[in-house]
Amino acid sequence: MTVTVDVIVVTRDRPHLIGRAVESVVVAATPETRITVVDQSATAATAEVISELTASDSRITRLALNTKGSSLARNAGIAHTSADLVLFTDDDCVVSPDWIASMIDEFADESCAAVFGSLRADDADQPGDAADAPWLGVAVTAGTERREFAPQSTDLSFGHGANMGFRRTALNAVDGFDPMLGVGCVLRSWPERDIGYRMLSAGHSITFQPKSVVSHNQWRTWDEVYAAHYNYAFGAGAAVAKYLRCGDLKGLRVLGDWILQLGFRQVVSGAVRWRDPRKIRIGVIHILYPMVGIWKSRGLPIDKSTRQYRDRRDSEAE
Repeated sequence: MTVTVDVIVVTRDRPHLIGRAVESVVVAATPETRITVVDQSATAATAEVISELTASDSRITRLALNTKGSSLARNAGIAHTSADLVLFTDDDCVVSPDWIASMIDEFADESCAAVFGSLRADDADQPGDAADAPWLGVAVTAGTERREFAPQSTDLSFGHGANMGFRRTALNAVDGFDPMLGVGCVLRSWPERDIGYRMLSAGHSITFQPKSVVSHNQWRTWDEVYAAHYNYAFGAGAAVAKYLRCGDLKGLRVLGDWILQLGFRQVVSGAVRWRDPRKIRIGVIHILYPMVGIWKSRGLPIDKSTRQYRDRRDSEAE
């Protein structure tokens, strides 16, 4: 029986990057693969690039949205597609030629609900002011060994959202991504760790497969690097606050691990090994800003059946 695959690429106002990303997916695609570009762009430039791609390959579809937020876009892509497996990458990435095939191979294990792959730095377009830090890797995944994350695990080091795949049945079981978490969303970032945690808590297993490789364009300047870390730390706190409000005390361990690994260890490493105040600053961000996320999310309603935040406006309309 042929396994069907949908690849969803979310984009917003990056016409200079989206073409290369989709073309790499086309190279990796099987004949049965369908590629959906979810476009939240404010200008027409991205649509023009995607139009050329759809004209050259009928497997590519553009889904235009007037919303903002990566999780909203991903959920729309899930609803728009129907394949057995749903894979995700981002518009600032290039997938390896065997990316889809290696994902399919991993899902041959029926117990596997999600697969995260290796995310490596693409040095082609490093910005000058962020290229001088050998320890810097924004949205990269280290590790060369395959790892399995068992149900109920609180270890969320399985990977990043730019290289992940799910069984559709598992996505449906947790009702997709939390619409308030993610780049451009109210509660900033952390959507891939959140959905992974909810899947593990629901009894599913997750695999990290280093052979499924995606290269991530390290385009950020230092101000953008700091902003990315602010957003992830903020989102970590907001997600943990949600778990605790749902009565899940394991969230305290998740928060503790995050602050230890991303916070204190980075501060010590920045001071002792690298002697770089920029690394120290990033560590301090991950110590302090989860508390900001906890505080800012306190008034948002939660659907405890799905353990997702709900837009206050939706709640008031009911």
